[in-house]
Amino acid sequence: MIKIIDKTGLDEAVEFIYSQIQHWDTSKIDWFKCLPLNKRVPLHGRCTYPKRIRKGSRKFLHQYQIRCSVNVREDYWPRRFGWFIGTKTVKLGSGGSAWTWIEEEVVYHSAVEALIWVAGHECYHWLRHSRQIPGKNTQCQANKFGLNWLYRFRESKI
Repeated sequence: MIKIIDKTGLDEAVEFIYSQIQHWDTSKIDWFKCLPLNKRVPLHGRCTYPKRIRKGSRKFLHQYQIRCSVNVREDYWPRRFGWFIGTKTVKLGSGGSAWTWIEEEVVYHSAVEALIWVAGHECYHWLRHSRQIPGKNTQCQANKFGLNWLYRFRESKI
């Protein structure tokens, strides 16, 4: 099992993240970092895909690298965000149709919840790119995956 490098001090979130990724093959993750943000930025994440030494090579400079960052200032939370989780077709008055975004609003009550969402979002990119789960590797799908992690975490606290 991969070791998560945690500099946030949000142990509850890190334990939950471990519980979610333990079922997957983490052998190709070089590092998984949880880092603090202390400016006005609420959260940020990045999943870097494997990079080959050169095109066509079987050797890699690095494998997957996952970074999840949240603002750890207690006075920063709660915060409300709206995430796009898909699209839908709507009928227009003129008889035509158009597509529109489906947005889900969520309130993060703490940095712990925000870190869990970011980790779920970035893990979706890793899992989908490494073909461990089906679907399309889109931001909407990653947003839904992160929200599922958040809701699962909240349910575990009841």
